[in-house]
Amino acid sequence: MSDTRDHIGSFLSMEGGTDPLSDALEGLECRVGMAGQRRLAAPWGLEVPGEHPWFYVFLEGTGVATIAEGGVHLPLQAGDLLLIPRGCRHALQDQVHTPVVGCDEWLTTGGARREGSPSACPGRDGAATVLWGSLRFAGPRRGVLESSLPDFIHLPGHAGDPSPDVHPLVHLLGNELRCAQLSTRAIVNRLVQIVYARAVRSWVLNGFLGPAQGVKAFLDPKIGPAISLMHRRPEEPWTIDRLARRVHMSRTAFATQFTGKVGMPPGQYLWECRMRRACALLCDSESAIEEIALQTGYESAAAFSKAFKRWAGLAPSEFRRAEASRRTTQVGSA
Repeated sequence: MSDTRDHIGSFLSMEGGTDPLSDALEGLECRVGMAGQRRLAAPWGLEVPGEHPWFYVFLEGTGVATIAEGGVHLPLQAGDLLLIPRGCRHALQDQVHTPVVGCDEWLTTGGARREGSPSACPGRDGAATVLWGSLRFAGPRRGVLESSLPDFIHLPGHAGDPSPDVHPLVHLLGNELRCAQLSTRAIVNRLVQIVYARAVRSWVLNGFLGPAQGVKAFLDPKIGPAISLMHRRPEEPWTIDRLARRVHMSRTAFATQFTGKVGMPPGQYLWECRMRRACALLCDSESAIEEIALQTGYESAAAFSKAFKRWAGLAPSEFRRAEASRRTTQVGSA
């Protein structure tokens, strides 16, 4: 762990405060799909198919999570945070052998609401109170950081309270979900982004067991700064030669090490950075396609549109309409 902290310290002491992990996390454009706080009465059980990342915070009581990928049974108690960062199939139950229901039934049988108030689950006396949510990231494809993360990240609580890393955030998040009002969606999104980032940081500082290939690249003293440059300035006409010079490496050594540590060549990673930035701009701004093309390193709307469709499977205008429709549907059902 000390080596990891030393690497991070060396990044932050550089000119400009280089922090590749922060740049990658910001590039994810994390948003909440659904969220709520629920009082659960035993017996209870939820099965999630694994399409998106989820998080759970046990505020009271106990339960067990079963991570299908490895058949892991993880006991959970008050104060524990469980993050399923890559969207693996999993179940959450009061006990391992309790029958489970799917997400749709779980959300409706107890009167649960999206981003709404707590709801009760019929059964015996309450066994647990859980703060929960599903997450969405910009774009249709999993990036290097998400692929590097483990099936789950567990932050144990302390004396029944969440870890100090997330305790105040959980308190604020619970208040927003209990008393939804103006700007709740924006505030919940920001809070969950920080919870997600702090959970990932805790995993990194504790040795980042798991696939971890991309994370090792972010912490590399040569490759990490190059990753930051691409995330921060995707509109620049970066080439392998130019990036190699910026991190004081030969072209061949840079290209070889980057590909080996990141899992893809520099040019492909730059494309991913540009497309994720484009997704965010298409979702969160009213900028014309021509403007977005320039902001993501393309000289024309036609070149940008071709690259985007090849990456996302949709033209930029189609992607923008689909995202707007999805968000409208979510707001209407909240």
